[in-house]
Amino acid sequence: MRFLKFFPLLIVLVISLFFLHGKCFAEGERFSLPEIFEYPPVKGRDPFYPLVRKEEKVSKVTEPKKVEKKPLPVVTHSEYKVVGIVWREGEGIALIKKGEKSWVVKEGMVIDGLKVARIEGGRGEVILIGKDRIIKLKMLEI
Repeated sequence: MRFLKFFPLLIVLVISLFFLHGKCFAEGERFSLPEIFEYPPVKGRDPFYPLVRKEEKVSKVTEPKKVEKKPLPVVTHSEYKVVGIVWREGEGIALIKKGEKSWVVKEGMVIDGLKVARIEGGRGEVILIGKDRIIKLKMLEI
């Protein structure tokens, strides 16, 4: 007898499920996962990288301090000596010696933290630039 008490509720539930089920699939709709799009490998900008960046708020605007660059002192007497300069295909190659060490260098190379800035074969000079000085080396005349 207790079953008859819930019977009308059970009938309403079954009928509502029947209509909802019929309504969802009557139009031919199917539930499916969305398609996955794969980006081909492309050189250049990442398509997921944001074009606009969030700006950080600065509390006080200050002008950058102007740093006065002092010219570097030019040193002509140094422990480095130019032993010889050779020209090959329009490019100067210098042999530089310091004590027991020696280097064969081209323009742009670095030795002991000094960049070989210029090799001038006609004058017999090699110019080395460091952080705190410029060394101007003359080839020894014999």
